[in-house]
Amino acid sequence: ALKNGHLNSAKRKGQRAIEECEKTYENKREKFDGSQLLNYAESYIILENYKKTIELLQENQRNSLRFHYILGICYRELDQWNKAVDQFKLAIAFPDEQKSMRVLSKMELGKCYVQLKKYQASIDVFDKIAKENYQILDPDYPRYPNYKDDIIADDALYFEGKSYLKLDRKSVV
Repeated sequence: ALKNGHLNSAKRKGQRAIEECEKTYENKREKFDGSQLLNYAESYIILENYKKTIELLQENQRNSLRFHYILGICYRELDQWNKAVDQFKLAIAFPDEQKSMRVLSKMELGKCYVQLKKYQASIDVFDKIAKENYQILDPDYPRYPNYKDDIIADDALYFEGKSYLKLDRKSVV
């Protein structure tokens, strides 16, 4: 629902998912597998409760691309740019796993660098995305951020151009 622009519907579904997960989670914490936990955490993100998401994930450390991506999203939304950078770097370190999520992690890393005014680092990241990732994102890529056309290279080129402008290197753009 969120990917199709139906925010209210996504929030209702997220709230129902949280209510169901809370019952199970409180009673059978040790039986929650990694995927269930991350689905539960994503439900809090849909409701924009980033602090609760971080709390939930910190109680249940996992070492996976999706775990670090979700934490990175939360830190980004809370303007904790350095923590977000750390999480996106950890996510990117997972080879050949969930290619779309790795590309999105790179994209978010580049955006964080822009916020930190590390424009050359952002240019390097966006350039790499544009050169290596012209493919369309998988249909089941994470629900956020919502790239309308499922193609990420054009977005990377856009942000790369903005970074060049911030460096006042307009001749490159």
